[in-house]
Amino acid sequence: MSQTMPDTAHFADRIRTHRLGLARRLSDHLRNKTTDLAEGSLRIDPDIYVNKERFEAERQRVFRETPLVACLTTDIPNPGDFFTFDDTGVPIVVVRSRDGQVRAFLNVCPHRGARLVRAQSGRAARFTCWFHGWTFMNDGKLLSAPEAKQFGAGISDCNHLTALPAEEQHGLVFVVATPGVLLDLDSHLGDFGEQIELLEMQGLVPLQSTLMTAKSNWKYILDTFFENYHLPSMHSKTLAPNYRSDINIYDIYGLHFRFLQVARNMESWLLDGDEADWPLDHQLVGSNYIFPNVYITAAPRPALSDAPGGAFYAVFRIFPGESVGDTNIYLTLYGAPNESGNEYAAQIDSNLAAMVYLLTSEDFTMAEEAWLGLGAVPKGQTFIVGPQERLVQELELSIAERAGMPLVEPLRQAAE
Repeated sequence: MSQTMPDTAHFADRIRTHRLGLARRLSDHLRNKTTDLAEGSLRIDPDIYVNKERFEAERQRVFRETPLVACLTTDIPNPGDFFTFDDTGVPIVVVRSRDGQVRAFLNVCPHRGARLVRAQSGRAARFTCWFHGWTFMNDGKLLSAPEAKQFGAGISDCNHLTALPAEEQHGLVFVVATPGVLLDLDSHLGDFGEQIELLEMQGLVPLQSTLMTAKSNWKYILDTFFENYHLPSMHSKTLAPNYRSDINIYDIYGLHFRFLQVARNMESWLLDGDEADWPLDHQLVGSNYIFPNVYITAAPRPALSDAPGGAFYAVFRIFPGESVGDTNIYLTLYGAPNESGNEYAAQIDSNLAAMVYLLTSEDFTMAEEAWLGLGAVPKGQTFIVGPQERLVQELELSIAERAGMPLVEPLRQAAE
């Protein structure tokens, strides 16, 4: 799908109206001492985190048959730019071909199955297999093969790379890891597509990236991103001094959602400031979840860095590892192309280091410790996910449904 840019003035007004609406909701919650909640609690069986059959169903149905964010448009902005990833268990190369269109292929040479593109990213007009030297254009067509005439007419069955469904919208590139699956991105995103558009991700540039790993189930890791009920306890010295844990906005858009909390430096102007003077900046972007594994939030955040400079986005992609108890977490920071200089670079470095420290020393450490005990919980014993943990409820229900193993029992418990 072509990337069309909205009218600048109209789009800026849309963003302001959108953020003003969110700020008003937060202000109302602060004044009334209320928050968004689920209708009740949800009981879940801890087996959902350790069951190998469920894990394999998730790997197939959730990660190989569902549109996934492979990268951002800005990661492959020019013809010939490519990006590879294997985290679905399927080797994939995503490329912007000569005509500017994003395409995706199995990163497999159709001659004898060797890995075709061995670099993680780069730019190339053609790809040559290092096994036998077959060469393909970046639109997937076979360009040449040594001693091609020896194969006779049978070579026609190998004259193109295996295509995967791929499409880009709102600055994001989506891929389905299974050939022949229909990619209906409008249907998949639904109304949340308009929310992603308001993030203005088309013009961003990648700044810093890192890979973190955790010895725990991918869903247990993902759960920790979507509730701040744990801030006063686990993040008592890092996040809790800067964020309220009791006031949140939860907006559900089918499989996707937005989560917005109150930073303590917002309280004074939300309660006492003139609405016309409210700073409707990056703090009102919220944390945005694209099913099944992408978390996008704006930064800098008060607890992470006091360095000056412009705002940027932190984009997390969480993938299951090879086993039910392994998770890979990719974090990339993206910023505006006009931001530069030592000050901004220092801000990026500071925030990345702080994010990695916070996650690996607190959230992921907790998840790894929990992983050691999840399988020991007696059969029939369940966990309770409270109304204030609404997005964890939505997350686990939607993943289970998509995997074809819905959480039928136990059901939700209404709040008393």
